[in-house]
Amino acid sequence: MQKTKHQRYETCVVMRSTIQEHPLNPRVISDKAKKNLKGDIQEFGLLSPILVSRATMYVLGGHQRLAQLDKLEKYSEGKNDYALEINLTEMMDEASELKIIAKLNNKNSQGEWDIELLADLNLEHGLSFEAMGFDNLDVSLMFDGDSRFGDIFPDTPEVSEAKDALKEIKEHRKESTERMKDEQGIEFYFIVVCKDKDEKHAILRKLKLPLHEKYVSGNHLNAVL
Repeated sequence: MQKTKHQRYETCVVMRSTIQEHPLNPRVISDKAKKNLKGDIQEFGLLSPILVSRATMYVLGGHQRLAQLDKLEKYSEGKNDYALEINLTEMMDEASELKIIAKLNNKNSQGEWDIELLADLNLEHGLSFEAMGFDNLDVSLMFDGDSRFGDIFPDTPEVSEAKDALKEIKEHRKESTERMKDEQGIEFYFIVVCKDKDEKHAILRKLKLPLHEKYVSGNHLNAVL
């Protein structure tokens, strides 16, 4: 059987010590997410292979899964080496490797949640939101105003503040979009650069915003400061 020409990897088994985490991998992960990922591997196993460049033996996809697998195998700097099935791919140069690393994890290349299907998984199939990897804040924000979940996840002060902040942000985005149409070339925003994800999360918590939020209105910032 001939495989599609678009499949550009081959599967092989290597020793863990022969592959390396890419030094320029821009992805980071919270302690909570690490714990969840480790638990998933313990419960279900490693369900998709790590993607590795044949030329450099650098990991291109699966850094976080590999890190948690190392912990489960008690692997460290060559000690407790173990065999691992990987997907090996050909990359032309370093630029291609870096592009793949970024694109594999870019949310702009990924789908979004179908809220109604998530609700069906919970209500019709008995799958808890916790089992799906969502916390109470996630569910409260996704199903805001849905009477089916109002009693299950009543608004806490944190959730209420987050909802109010998100409402203000959405209104601010709409206003900003209109202003951009009329005021091309006039800058009315600035970018805050954090040293790492933990610092970013600490700032968002102080601002009482969801950890995934990317925009903060000037009014909200002034009110908090």
